Amino acid sequence: FDMGKSYWQIIKNKKHLRHAEHLLFESCRKPTDGLISKNINRHISLWLTQFLVRTPLTANSLTVLLLILGLYTGYLASDTSYWRYALAGFLFNLNSILDGCDGELAKLKFTTSKTGQWLDTIGDNTTLIAFLIGTTIGLWRENDPLLKFVGPLALAGLLILFLIMFYYIVKVAHSGSLRAVQEDFEKGFKT
Repeated sequence: FDMGKSYWQIIKNKKHLRHAEHLLFESCRKPTDGLISKNINRHISLWLTQFLVRTPLTANSLTVLLLILGLYTGYLASDTSYWRYALAGFLFNLNSILDGCDGELAKLKFTTSKTGQWLDTIGDNTTLIAFLIGTTIGLWRENDPLLKFVGPLALAGLLILFLIMFYYIVKVAHSGSLRAVQEDFEKGFKT
């Protein structure tokens, strides 16, 4: 067979099957993963995806659940209690790990779609904004004058950045994923 960029493997026993599954899961790694994702989060998400892929859970369903978790994380971050803020930080990182699972599920179950890309992009960025808004509110409650100035300014800058990136992926990249911005940015430096 001419498989192009794909690969195939004859499976005669469990050892071959384990090897094929290993290759399949490893193909879910992204070259655009950052340092933390590449060395920590992706290892955990791939391990979790091995279990999730055998369930009826869809990638889009997981994305919606992660959005709800992200909004709750933002709510927790708005509290001035140390333990609630620590829980918000933990849940924010857990959300980041599980965010890898939705893309991995979509690839492994052959359910990738532009709708899924948009849902993931909007969910990820809403989670980030909710966490930062919650953090800003929590810092605002601390009554530090510098934080009252810097927090809203940083949020405004972030929102402007997101608007520019969303404009780019819609009008230039014709994609539903912010990864298109990173890939085009890297291509610009290589040429």
